[in-house]
Amino acid sequence: MDDITETETTAKPTTCESTRRGEEAGEGPVLLSGTEHLLAALPHVLGYHPRRSVVLVATAPGARDAPHRRHAVLTARVDLPPGEDADVVLQAFAGPLARVAREQAGAGGGGAGRAGVPEGLDGLLLHVFVHDAPPQVADAVACAVWTLASAGGHGLHDLLLVEGERYLPLVADGVAGGRILRLVLGLDPADEVVAGTGGAGGAGGASRGADGTAADSAWGWRPVPVPADVPGVADLVLRGRSALPGRDDVVAGVRRHDPDAAAQTGSALDALRRGTDGSGRTRQHQLSALACLSRWVVDGEDEPDPAQRARVVLALSDRTLRDALLARWLPELFSVEEVLSAEDARDLRRSVRAWPARDAGALDRLLGVAAAVPRPVAAPLLTVAGVVAWGQGEGTVANETVDLALEIDPGYRMALLVQAALERGIPPWRRGAKAA
Repeated sequence: MDDITETETTAKPTTCESTRRGEEAGEGPVLLSGTEHLLAALPHVLGYHPRRSVVLVATAPGARDAPHRRHAVLTARVDLPPGEDADVVLQAFAGPLARVAREQAGAGGGGAGRAGVPEGLDGLLLHVFVHDAPPQVADAVACAVWTLASAGGHGLHDLLLVEGERYLPLVADGVAGGRILRLVLGLDPADEVVAGTGGAGGAGGASRGADGTAADSAWGWRPVPVPADVPGVADLVLRGRSALPGRDDVVAGVRRHDPDAAAQTGSALDALRRGTDGSGRTRQHQLSALACLSRWVVDGEDEPDPAQRARVVLALSDRTLRDALLARWLPELFSVEEVLSAEDARDLRRSVRAWPARDAGALDRLLGVAAAVPRPVAAPLLTVAGVVAWGQGEGTVANETVDLALEIDPGYRMALLVQAALERGIPPWRRGAKAA
């Protein structure tokens, strides 16, 4: 699975608000008014421009006092498949969507007849964006998305083909246009049909007829809003959400490596291991190493030198200390006190600052430290970075970082558990994820 995460997003059928754990950070949701605004904001939500991709955002009903306001419960992306393999979209999205639907129903957040929620808007609504697809591939993927929605009992609210700065709606605001209806009904592309309602729930009024031409003419290409004109994008930027040119740029940032710095760290690590005074191995030395890491990663002060990086490597080789650091930086998983003794927990809380809410550079600094240690000992640092990225809603960074950790150490259990959670679209703030 590629890039599945959960966002804390609120949305209307014609409006979307999106945050990355924003409400839990006390920042409130980011308002995205309509599907066009969601489309314009996607690069900032994902962290990069999604070239040749299928992106899905699933929204669920919000508070009863705002029945048209919805929150996004799943954001997922897969590479655009070849036309003959379009069913990969079903395989990638069906499982996470089913999980989210069950959770929403169990929590009273979905299901027919929810009080105060208009009929047809009380379950999951899917907003799907197909980027840079050749016509035949676009048609095959569109049919797969239709099947995904109908088989899962979800409403297909939007299905857009996106090319550069323009998009073509196949389904808009729950209304299916002529092109998608011809595809799912198996009609000849030249046949005329009347746009129908009901999303993936059926053809909803589709019929052949002279007025189908007029209906089709209303479904032409439209410009994607300029990000500068979308207030929600500005809010995301203020929260540190940048948009890199493409996914490869994100991958390059994760997989960067500084051989010279790593060699220096390796020499310092060898010296520590040869030492007879226990330097770097006592709890005091370990907490001091994590404090050094925190000053750089959280505060951007005092970049660790090779000897300090070596002490960080030794500290994180202790899985108890690794878990304590994760608890400090991602308290949704578990508390520091669940991992350490009361005294050590107090010392760690004093030494290691909480993860910064708005500093997007913190994760990059952490990845930079991982790039400056020898690859054979980098799995713990990379896994910590992957777990933090998971918690921040950085699905691409989390996936790539954990994958790299497992390339280094295929049996590293924490990385395996996080990888499994990412594949299922499980967010870390669910207590059920604490087993990782």
